[in-house]
Amino acid sequence: MEIKGTVKHKLAVASGTSNAGSEWSKQTLVVETTNGEYSDDIAIDFFGDKLDLIKDLKQGQEVTVSLNLKSREYNGKWYTNVNGWKVISGATAEAQPEAKQEVVTDDLPF
Repeated sequence: MEIKGTVKHKLAVASGTSNAGSEWSKQTLVVETTNGEYSDDIAIDFFGDKLDLIKDLKQGQEVTVSLNLKSREYNGKWYTNVNGWKVISGATAEAQPEAKQEVVTDDLPF
């Protein structure tokens, strides 16, 4: 899934140790999207080596973020995670128009 919007916030890096003993780190990027007259803020988590994808992003920058949504149930309550895995920033986020090539056929039979 992809969303397009503007970087609203980039939260501080959080890190810790899991119950299994492995180290983890994550950073949350808040992207403001606009649908018509309404805007929505979406908090997207980036883990481990994916932190490099957002290290240079600045507030107000246009981005396209590829993400995964995952929900899980725990003790009768549902929790949803939004995890980012790709970021395209600035003008490169928009598709560049392809140059159209004209086909010239001078060998018509009439």
